[in-house]
Amino acid sequence: YELWHGKVPNLSYLKVWGCKAHVKRHTNDKLEQRFVKCIFVGYPKETMGYYFYYPPENKVIVERYADFLEREFILQKESGRTVELDDEDTIPSKNTSEHPIEAESLVPIIEEDVFPVRRSARMPKAPNRLCLNVEIKSDMDGVVYIYKARLVAKGFTQTYGVDY
Repeated sequence: YELWHGKVPNLSYLKVWGCKAHVKRHTNDKLEQRFVKCIFVGYPKETMGYYFYYPPENKVIVERYADFLEREFILQKESGRTVELDDEDTIPSKNTSEHPIEAESLVPIIEEDVFPVRRSARMPKAPNRLCLNVEIKSDMDGVVYIYKARLVAKGFTQTYGVDY
């Protein structure tokens, strides 16, 4: 391919055979699952997309878009064997040094090593995604009879897939 076309082929679309994938279902029902777990089994020759095996219905389906879980394989299971590690003997040992270390002598050394953390003078500002609308209703004489307030989300600051 490289000699014929003069460029390196793009292999980014190739996937690991037998890996699990989440394939989007084409249903109009909002209460149904949007994705189903399938197994990647190949590439169709006639269309763009991938072949997936759907075990509950025992069918092979063709879909173009899917989230591949390439680190999970069909037969990969957790090991049923549990390994128990032996705890080391925790027998308290006696201090056999010539000059025993006392906790009182370490206090000045510890205080010298600790540096106070300087806090930033600026407070982090929260994202400005909300707006508080306050309305004051008054009659023709100017006497206030109703206070109304509502919290509104600013639509132009919302991100698809995160906020809605």
